[in-house]
Amino acid sequence: MATDLSRPGVYLEEGTFVDNTNASPVSSTALFLGIAPKGSTTTPVRCESWSDYVASFGGFDTVTDATPVSYKSYLPYAVYSYFQNGGRPCYVQRVVDTAIPGVSAFKAVSSSSGSAFTLTSETPGTDGNNLGYTVSKTVSKVNGSDKDFFTINIFYNGNLVETFFNMTIDGAYGTSKIDTTINDASTGSKYVTLSAFDPAKSPSVTTSVQSLSGGTNPALKGSGSAAPYTADYASSTGVSAATAIATITGPIILNLTSFESIESTPKYYIPNTNTVSAVASIKERGNVFIINDSVPARASTTVDTYTTTYVTQSGITGLNYTGTTGDSYVASYTPWIIVPDPSPSGSTIAIPPGGAVAGVMNRIDTTNGVFRAPAGIIASITNAVGVETKFTETQLGTINAANVNVIRPVTGAGIAVMGARTRKIYGPDKYVSGRRTLIYVKERLRQSTQFAIFENNDQRLWLSLISAAEQILRPLWEQGGLKGNNPQEAYYIKCDSSINTPALVQAGEVRLDVGIALQYPAEFIVIRVTQYETGGYTAEVQTPN
Repeated sequence: MATDLSRPGVYLEEGTFVDNTNASPVSSTALFLGIAPKGSTTTPVRCESWSDYVASFGGFDTVTDATPVSYKSYLPYAVYSYFQNGGRPCYVQRVVDTAIPGVSAFKAVSSSSGSAFTLTSETPGTDGNNLGYTVSKTVSKVNGSDKDFFTINIFYNGNLVETFFNMTIDGAYGTSKIDTTINDASTGSKYVTLSAFDPAKSPSVTTSVQSLSGGTNPALKGSGSAAPYTADYASSTGVSAATAIATITGPIILNLTSFESIESTPKYYIPNTNTVSAVASIKERGNVFIINDSVPARASTTVDTYTTTYVTQSGITGLNYTGTTGDSYVASYTPWIIVPDPSPSGSTIAIPPGGAVAGVMNRIDTTNGVFRAPAGIIASITNAVGVETKFTETQLGTINAANVNVIRPVTGAGIAVMGARTRKIYGPDKYVSGRRTLIYVKERLRQSTQFAIFENNDQRLWLSLISAAEQILRPLWEQGGLKGNNPQEAYYIKCDSSINTPALVQAGEVRLDVGIALQYPAEFIVIRVTQYETGGYTAEVQTPN
């Protein structure tokens, strides 16, 4: 309301401040896809810690499919290494073959006149057969009448894991209704869902634990070839990364984990193009960076073959590598790393490096910024004690030229990531830091310009958009994220009548043109040492390892 300025003095007005720039930083979120003995197959589950992952997906347990064949999954090792290397909360989704998705265990809860409702395991698989329940009842007065109140306990492997107190059949007088309470997305059960609810029937009291049953495991390897080094994961997933990331906002680091059958001759299954349903679906998101794990070299004599065939050319990287071109949204890492095996303790195991690399990226994002290449001395893998394959200097050059990032021992850092390239072979976004800086800027701009939707499309709005972009890019340049001696060399922002023509304004469009000068990491350090003597000199050039 306007203030009546009728006399000299100081007048106070109250208003609402709206920060158009959304000053809170955009953090990268890691998403892991892989096989597990239990867990959601339809929605990514947020894991704040390793214990959260164990509760939702079963830790290092062996995975058995519908065949049945048992598999070692590298998903738990990836998530464990992620947290060990400084990773923040992440999302995980279990993948199965949708042609044989498995069956969830269930149990019809009886009443005196038939089934009152059915409890079904949240996820498919035989793990659901470990669930059970009990029902108890009390009677209390409500509005002068006796009313039945039920308490349902949920058990897992005989241990009480959830209790839902004092629920009623009809939810009358503001009481907790059985079906809505157990199925509540936030406060309901994390183990079971309730269906076929009949409000005319009261569940029978059970003093002993009643087990769920009928759960069967899904298929994992599909109908593809089972030969070693075959990118057979594609036929196993039946789920796309595009679907998995649909509920996640902000920059995403995606890791597709491999697995192997537990046989006398292990067979490895590796993600490839079809696993993510189409590269186009990822590019449309524009905020997903993929860390690509590769199958390990099994003998030192096959290192060159492994490098050229299974890393740079095969279907393993078909996701991002076609002929002589590549994709800057993907980076490949080799070799596998050796870490202490948490299960069983006291031994070591070679695992794909993707989870550890994702943790390193998150750590460097926090300590240095997304614009710092996740490589070098600061990119040490804290839980690694070795690498599965050590390459010669010549092999390192070959691998680096193929835009594959090598993990190797480094004096003073231990085992460290010593490569920072994407699969693209040219431009500033051939580096991981360049592509991820672009993702970061795009996400900040998207979030910071939401205020402009449906505002009047004129010079005032254009100036507001320029201001919002300036408050993102100026600090980024000051932190060293953009190159240039001054802001004018680091970026430009344009939003005026030259690009917002009357025709565009009438069409409801406003255009903001932003250009940024990305930093290039110092990938090669060349030191020229000159031996100087009066009247002449000789020179030697030293390139650090």
